[in-house]
Amino acid sequence: MNRSVKLMVIACAILWLGGCGGFASKQENVFNNENRLLEVGDSFTFSNKKGEINEEHAIIQYSGFSGVYTVWRMTSQEDISLKIKVQGNNKRGKFKLIQTTADQQLTTIWSGEKDEEVILNIPKGSSAIKWVGQKAAGELNIQLDTEDGLEVEPQADLFNGELFEGGLFGEE
Repeated sequence: MNRSVKLMVIACAILWLGGCGGFASKQENVFNNENRLLEVGDSFTFSNKKGEINEEHAIIQYSGFSGVYTVWRMTSQEDISLKIKVQGNNKRGKFKLIQTTADQQLTTIWSGEKDEEVILNIPKGSSAIKWVGQKAAGELNIQLDTEDGLEVEPQADLFNGELFEGGLFGEE
């Protein structure tokens, strides 16, 4: 083999081996990066997922989740309180549910352990509720008890029209 062919084969091998892991690694580094979590855009990967998101609830079974995904964008005409019921079990990796606000505040709502009912302060203006994961796998059911004056916009495109099959944790 001549020298240029050998160099080409080596270059292709380096690109092939090195290029595959860079994107996933970027998603994994989002978990503790508060500045990135406060940004508007999402960046995430899933190995597997199924679920449903609407204005009142989000149900998901997931694996291989890394990155940040906005579940709901919210707009409030005044400061209000929102009751959120979270049932879930993160079996592997790290997972948290966060709220971000237009004034760059970040609140961790749930961190992958035990069922909780939380009263969340929603400030006047825009805010969001997001999933954040690092090689996470588990199940999650979030129920919103919405108030008048709160507009909730679900980001349901994650499942491309798929409906959730069965109940949470294998219940029918």
